[in-house]
Amino acid sequence: MLLLVDNGSVFTKDIANTLSNSGIKFDQKPSDQINLDDISDYVSLSFCQVDEIMIHK
Repeated sequence: MLLLVDNGSVFTKDIANTLSNSGIKFDQKPSDQINLDDISDYVSLSFCQVDEIMIHK
């Protein structure tokens, strides 16, 4: 599963909507609620990989 960290960016809502509309399962959490012990439960994607996923969906 993907973790979307909400760092207060104006783009977070758009990113969340794009992920939802693409059928990608993700959790969204504010940066101050990130538990480093649980971070291994999530996959890591670069922006390039996300772009590639969006193009091929």
